[in-house]
Amino acid sequence: MDSTYGSAFVGLIVSAILYGATILQVYLYYRNYPKDARFLKVLVFALWIFDTIQLTLCVTALYWYLITNYNNPSVLDQLTWSMELQTDCNGVIALLVECFFARRVWLMSANLYLVIVIVILAVVHFVLGIVFTVDSFRLVSSTEFGNLIWVTSAGIGSAAAADVIIAGALCFYLSKSRTGFKKTDSLISTLIVYSLTTGLITSFIGVVIVVTFATMPNNYVWLAFFWIDGK
Repeated sequence: MDSTYGSAFVGLIVSAILYGATILQVYLYYRNYPKDARFLKVLVFALWIFDTIQLTLCVTALYWYLITNYNNPSVLDQLTWSMELQTDCNGVIALLVECFFARRVWLMSANLYLVIVIVILAVVHFVLGIVFTVDSFRLVSSTEFGNLIWVTSAGIGSAAAADVIIAGALCFYLSKSRTGFKKTDSLISTLIVYSLTTGLITSFIGVVIVVTFATMPNNYVWLAFFWIDGK
């Protein structure tokens, strides 16, 4: 239980804490930037909605396993619909975020080829996430997750590659925009550190998900990191 639903429970707690931080960020965004473009406001709202749905599905899944079927170990290796669907919410969130940053890279560089690579990787991750979900519904039990290693590795790997490229591109083009003015350059340096840190963290978690899923597909250590990665 420690490496299966214990791990998932820890991941859910961390995910819920990060969701609370997300709510605060959404509130501060709408309060502090009321004049932002409408598409940005819609994007922020959409991300919050999918984040909420994902967390709800995770809670629903664990409630079914640990509360509804308390003291019924025969269902612990079964798959429930909420457990299978929650992966797609992460896929939608990643697709929206990576396409948003692809647009930022385009505005800063006008490098069409770089943007195309980022978008392709984002779409590959999203599509393989759907494939993972469809295949999950065909599995008899969670012990068969090992059959989906290639989907997970390719999908999460694509997302990690997109994050690295985005972080590298933003850092490169931000560094080129230094003006020589101390205040402006200080802000640019802060943005570079933020971009690099964010990209490295998401990429690192992606690698951890792939490694733990490939080596331990029959437990939920990978799932704990997957739930956190969506935040």
